[in-house]
Amino acid sequence: MESSPGGSPAIRALRSAFRTVGPIAPRTAARVAERIFCRPPRPTVRPQEEAYLATGERFTVRANGIELACWRWGTGPLVMLTHGWGSRAGRWSSLIPLLLESGLSAVAFDAPAHGRSSGNTASMPEFARALLAVRAHLGAAPRAAVGHSLGGAATALALSMGFDAGRAVLIAAPSNAREFTDRFAETLALPVAVRSRMEQNLEARLQFTFAGLHIPTLAAGLRTPALLVHDTGDRDVPFSGAEAVAAAWPGARLMATTGLGHRKVLHDPAVLRETRDFILAGA
Repeated sequence: MESSPGGSPAIRALRSAFRTVGPIAPRTAARVAERIFCRPPRPTVRPQEEAYLATGERFTVRANGIELACWRWGTGPLVMLTHGWGSRAGRWSSLIPLLLESGLSAVAFDAPAHGRSSGNTASMPEFARALLAVRAHLGAAPRAAVGHSLGGAATALALSMGFDAGRAVLIAAPSNAREFTDRFAETLALPVAVRSRMEQNLEARLQFTFAGLHIPTLAAGLRTPALLVHDTGDRDVPFSGAEAVAAAWPGARLMATTGLGHRKVLHDPAVLRETRDFILAGA
């Protein structure tokens, strides 16, 4: 979503609508805001990612009224991969070959309302529940779980819900769900009453509190060995959040990178090797 001061014409129109409707019909405005907030973008399909997905074994997991599109590669110890907001399973095309070369197998899936999975809305709890559903379908505890961006935060949330991965790698993962609503409310200039109602609606529908989605708090109760990878110049998710999670997570290690930002970090050779080595160390 555009976050510049002026914003796109669509953002300016939404701001005007919320300023007009918000004060007189906050409940209606909150429902509209919630739909916008929870609807991920559908980016243009990248041919190279589509081609890589075609090399995997496709299967479907049905859970919580959603059909999750999943792919599997290899037959060795399992690594489960969860992409970020507005992304899809093909984004792991740089990491999976390295895992396979090392004798591991990989499973990646499109989160709800992403890629080829069904659904119209998504959120961190829904990402986590999807990860748990795919794990239940597979029937065996994975050697490791790797998540990028929102997928990383959802991996930590799933671990707090009983997900039994042997190791966890969180790449460019956010630490606090309120950062998203802060940015969203600022971008659309939501009236205070509309934002408050939207957050109440989200908590009721998703059966979570925002306090319960604070990753450093969750991390303090986790014992899964963890590697956190984050770029110091990440403009989408502040590096300070990774520091907070690493400080709270017993035994976690933080790998800081420079010049990779939020997305290139997912394809950097040094990051990929460190991820692979950390997973293999859990054998």
